Amino acid sequence: MSYTPAPAPPGANCHPAPERATFALAVTPTAQARAHYLLHGCGLPAAWGGQHAWRILDTQFHAERFLLTGQAWLADARRPRVLHYVALSPQAPDATALLQAAVSHADSLPLARELAAQCVGLLPGFHRLTLAQGQVLLTLCVGEPRALLREQQFAADSIFLDALAAPAEWDRWDLKALARCCRRGTTLAAANASPDLVDGLAKCGFELQAGTGQFNPGWELKRTRESLHTRAAAPATCAVIGAGLAGASVAAAL
Repeated sequence: MSYTPAPAPPGANCHPAPERATFALAVTPTAQARAHYLLHGCGLPAAWGGQHAWRILDTQFHAERFLLTGQAWLADARRPRVLHYVALSPQAPDATALLQAAVSHADSLPLARELAAQCVGLLPGFHRLTLAQGQVLLTLCVGEPRALLREQQFAADSIFLDALAAPAEWDRWDLKALARCCRRGTTLAAANASPDLVDGLAKCGFELQAGTGQFNPGWELKRTRESLHTRAAAPATCAVIGAGLAGASVAAAL
């Protein structure tokens, strides 16, 4: 899957500073178009340039979107050392479908094959998959998306909200759970968002102006939450004690 920058949606800024978000709103008919729209709507790959790590929350896993993001990361000379992609999915991805998503794009086949090999026999729950020699981490959350969203305990730098693939009705509790996954300045891009969804996001602290926005609530965040939702730390060194299977797996992941 070749990564070539797509034209920006009207009003979208594809080169924001890392603290600035783009809130993209449009109807995009195909999965590939939505993938480009969400990626550029969050200002990527420009926003992650020079960062130590970047964390993305995708409210609905789609193979083509993940592969496009991975390819954009691989092609970027200023990419972060680690890309952590957290995706919700009602069922485990099908290995054959993953390969088919990349069959016409030779440059994404290595990543697709690596992912397909780890997607066999996945049961409902959280699965951490290590790709690209440990530099791309995919946390695949398999099960009911709304329940999984409320279990997330991390702060995303960017959020892909594909309203077409997500539940038809987002209630305020879903949107509050989404907001809890944000730090101040988290980027968010929404494809196929209804006016009600846009209004709900605004009430939960997403600041919208002329097609752009960010998580920037008008109220003060609790200190405990602010301390949890910091930017990803630079990868450091550690010592793994124990030479068994568990120790070897940890060392390989690092």
